[in-house]
Amino acid sequence: MSKKPSEYGELSLTDCLALDRTHLANERTALAYARTSLASILAGITLGKLFPDEMTFILLSVLLPTIGIVIGAIGLSRVFSYRKRIENYYSTPEKN
Repeated sequence: MSKKPSEYGELSLTDCLALDRTHLANERTALAYARTSLASILAGITLGKLFPDEMTFILLSVLLPTIGIVIGAIGLSRVFSYRKRIENYYSTPEKN
């Protein structure tokens, strides 16, 4: 396969496309974590507003947003960790 000059250095076209797919998969994972986190937070707030006098729902209205924040934090740390791994794996002498 012919080589394509790009921001990735002297990687082949196949490698450049694979790297682009990997970056897109990482971005898709970040969006999934954000969606899950936001859904959990909003579910907790909604339950708290709909059932303000029932103890079970009060507990859930505190627990769900907390879980959502934790999921968001874990997701952010994993996404940035994998982004760094991807960039380190494909780093070229020109970028170092």
